Amino acid sequence: MIYISPPLAAKGLILVDRGDPGAYDWTLNDFTRDNNPHELDCSGIVPAGAKMIRFIVSTKNNAAEETGIIGKNGNTNWYNAFEFTTPGASIQQRWQGDVFCDTDRKVRYLFTATTWNVINLTVLGWFML
Repeated sequence: MIYISPPLAAKGLILVDRGDPGAYDWTLNDFTRDNNPHELDCSGIVPAGAKMIRFIVSTKNNAAEETGIIGKNGNTNWYNAFEFTTPGASIQQRWQGDVFCDTDRKVRYLFTATTWNVINLTVLGWFML
């Protein structure tokens, strides 16, 4: 189920399905994994005017309870972000989440500085007004 807040729904917020991508958009070596925030440019996929991006991510780490976070570029804190945590050592898991983007269609991400075996990130779609 998709929840769209009444003010955004009243303005005509719609989810645009990207379709059927043939590969992951970003994989393990595309990400800096050092427990610091980094910028991720989605403008090659997401069109101008998008307000939010829907992602699916698949991760695996050698340790349990390791975290990745994707949030709006320009935000200082991570409280309003898409966070995912490895459920156990060497268990691959998939998550889906929505993230607000800036006007340049950039988001920011952070991965803990541990041994990540898999990080596959794909844009599933985007929200437009």
